Formats: sequence, structure tokens, C-alpha cells
Amino acid sequence: MKKLKFTIPIYDWDVVFVENIGQGEFPILKNELKKYKVHDIDYIQESIEDGDKDFGTHLFNTYKRHSVIILLNNVSKKSRRNVLAHEKRHLEDRILNHLSIDDIEAAAYLSGYIAEKLY
Repeated sequence: MKKLKFTIPIYDWDVVFVENIGQGEFPILKNELKKYKVHDIDYIQESIEDGDKDFGTHLFNTYKRHSVIILLNNVSKKSRRNVLAHEKRHLEDRILNHLSIDDIEAAAYLSGYIAEKLY
């Protein structure tokens, strides 16, 4: 399992990025996700067990300002970039919506900051 944690300081938002979760690693991930108070994670275990390809999800708790991006079983670098960009966009939208930010320049800076961390 590969894991990256970072904070978006200006918005005080914690992000965890996880990928390449092995068959037996889900219980470890589930225990860690409890710390972030994100919900509805059981479908991730099903996706791992079913061997779903090009799977991604964004879990979040806006009140705690926590997000978790999970990628599973990407079949190519191209599909990984696509799924990661998709989930990254969900992260950006959740932050901006929760904080009632409607400014395209702020959104662009946020996008760039997150891209520096994830790519």
C-alpha cells in the first residue's frame, strides 16, 4: 500500500492519498480511515476483492476537513492519471463548496497546489 498525507494550509484541510492496496491490507486501511471520520467505506473492500479495474473514490468529512482519495488497480499510467484527476476534482469541489468559495482564481491556485502534491 502506498500512502501520502498532506495538509492544504490555507484551508486547513487534511488529505490522505492511498493506492495499491493489497488483498489483506483493507483492515489496516479501514482502521486508519476511522481516524478521519469518513463514511461508507465497505464498498472499497468489495472492489478490492472483486479485482475492479481503474477504481477511484474520494471520501470526505467536510466538518472535520478531511479527505481521502483511494485508487485501485489502474491498468495503465494513462488510466491512473485519468482516475486521479477525476478524484482530485472531487476534492477541490468539496473544499470550495464547503467554504463557499466562488472564485475561479482561488480554484485554480487550489488545483495547482493539490497537483504538486499528488503528481
